[in-house]
Amino acid sequence: MDDDSLDDPRPDGPQPWDLDASPVGRVLMPPAPPPADGVDWAEYPLRAGALLIDLAILSVVTNLIGRAINWIWSMLIFPSLTDPYTPVETGTRLWQAAMLIAPNVLMWVLIGAAAVYLWSVYRATPGQMALGLFTVDTDGHALRRGPAAVRFAVLAIGWILTDATSILIQIVQLFDRDGMSTDWRDPLYAALALLPIVWFAVLSITMLRDPRGRGWQDKAAGSVVVRRSGPPS
Repeated sequence: MDDDSLDDPRPDGPQPWDLDASPVGRVLMPPAPPPADGVDWAEYPLRAGALLIDLAILSVVTNLIGRAINWIWSMLIFPSLTDPYTPVETGTRLWQAAMLIAPNVLMWVLIGAAAVYLWSVYRATPGQMALGLFTVDTDGHALRRGPAAVRFAVLAIGWILTDATSILIQIVQLFDRDGMSTDWRDPLYAALALLPIVWFAVLSITMLRDPRGRGWQDKAAGSVVVRRSGPPS
């Protein structure tokens, strides 16, 4: 009779647990060693919290900027286009389309410039400052303007695409002379509202799967997000 115990290489007695073994198919990567003395990689909950703070501030600021730009554009530059008695011609529609595009482009340029300035000078956005986080390059220096602009573009692409598509739909409405059905617009607007959330989820996955928490925005810009060692701020 075969004795299976002869094939068992383990010696007699209880064995220590192998707690260092990595499970097969790990989804979340373990953190990498700290980059330097007194510095730790920023944890995902802190980074998500910083982004939420930034978005709250941004929503207020963009609302005010958008209102100011629209008022200047429609009341001071092209007041006749808001007059209901102005004849609706192709030229008028083109200018109305420009009124939709220009303020939004200007607003995103201002937001991007502010983000680049904050990362390249202060190494942090207001939300990151509040939670003690720093965005720097992989050598620990402040980001240059070019990489900072790339980082902003990757982070904001979901919101930018949502804005751009929404404006495109409004422009289509301006030239919809035949009264086409609008049934397709409501589902499309709903999908657009979810686009930034989906993009943030994608970036979150890329951050959680990297030992240093570098998402696509960080890899594209050559950046890392860190904090001082010790209990989180």
